[in-house]
Amino acid sequence: MTLHQLRETIQQTGSTTSGVIQFQKRINLEPGQRHSIKTIDFFDDGLLGSSQDSTVLGYQVYVTNYPLILTNNLFHVAPFPSGPLAGDDLVLFKASMLSIYESSSLSTPAYLTQQFPDQQNASKPTFDFYTPALYFTVVFSNTLQTDFNANIAMSIYIEIDSVDCNSVEYGIGMLQEHNNNQSMQLRSNGIQIDKAQIIRGQPMWTIGGIRPEIV
Repeated sequence: MTLHQLRETIQQTGSTTSGVIQFQKRINLEPGQRHSIKTIDFFDDGLLGSSQDSTVLGYQVYVTNYPLILTNNLFHVAPFPSGPLAGDDLVLFKASMLSIYESSSLSTPAYLTQQFPDQQNASKPTFDFYTPALYFTVVFSNTLQTDFNANIAMSIYIEIDSVDCNSVEYGIGMLQEHNNNQSMQLRSNGIQIDKAQIIRGQPMWTIGGIRPEIV
């Protein structure tokens, strides 16, 4: 068992005419091992935020075990490609920020931040994986403009516990992750239930509720 303490950064300036900028960095790990994330923490060194009135900027930060591919899911109100959902098998860690600038507000810019797993769960063992690499990715979006520049400065700290495993376990794990991480351009799942469906007496178990009693 080997404990790796990794500190990685992304600092880069980029520009786009498509409304989205993506930065990515590969972190190599030892092959032939089962890796378990013990602790993960993220820090925004540049403290990105809106600086012009009525602008909305946002970013999504990912740690994944395969290169991240943008999807057709939307981020906030931006009609641009977005990163995958936090619950996808590809995602080991995700943090999101949204910054809104209003000159009439007492606190400008206003920030909304969230992460998955949350700070409590991110400080204890979470996900196991076999792929001998991690990808640190930042997806930056301007929800109101397609043409903009961005100066990205991000840091991340990861503790990984690596254990040797036999070739069968390693091979099956690699194959499973390869299949799970094939590109998904658009996620659409779940069902919509309107009030009429419930009122007219549909059993709850047909819409995902309680199971009928066995008699």
